[in-house]
Amino acid sequence: MIKILDKIKAEANIINVSDLDKVFDEALISAKNSLHKLETSQSYACDMDANYQAYLNGNYSSLANVFKSFYKEWPVMLKKSNIKVKRLHLIDLPLSAYLNYEMYFYLINEIAGEEIKCLDFKEVKETKIDDFIIFDKDKIIINEHNSKGELIKSYYSENKLLIALLLFEFEILYGKGKDYKNYAKFNSDIVKIVEGIYE
Repeated sequence: MIKILDKIKAEANIINVSDLDKVFDEALISAKNSLHKLETSQSYACDMDANYQAYLNGNYSSLANVFKSFYKEWPVMLKKSNIKVKRLHLIDLPLSAYLNYEMYFYLINEIAGEEIKCLDFKEVKETKIDDFIIFDKDKIIINEHNSKGELIKSYYSENKLLIALLLFEFEILYGKGKDYKNYAKFNSDIVKIVEGIYE
């Protein structure tokens, strides 16, 4: 998989960080059928906000607004479309505190129609794989993160042949994955907060 990603990056357009949201939105709008998303970081610096710190400290009062805000952005859009989403997160065990936090958002994504699995990195021959998302099998955004989960570079490509090869590799890993709920340690109080956003 790494070799294919390197080939794609070698001929891809580098995306400025300031333009990433725009490129993502355009690719998403053009997608009609499917998204395939691979995540590999055990934490993402962009999400290390006050709400996450409050969660770590056992203060869950702000989570209802966080979940509602999140639901209005991605899941609502997904429910209105006919796009099929497969998400695979490669994880190190024991699960990091951040990933356990992220899996509450996966509960919301799943209700919106995402199919989400996790796979232990020990079952993957390669250890440093970039995050990516494939749109309709013909567009891809690749994101490189450092060890702190900080985004350092993004790429965009429409090389259908290489994307097809990468998608083949993705499906193999996805087939080995397990439901993310097998790894999560959910707090029942927080689950109730998640369930409350639909009321």
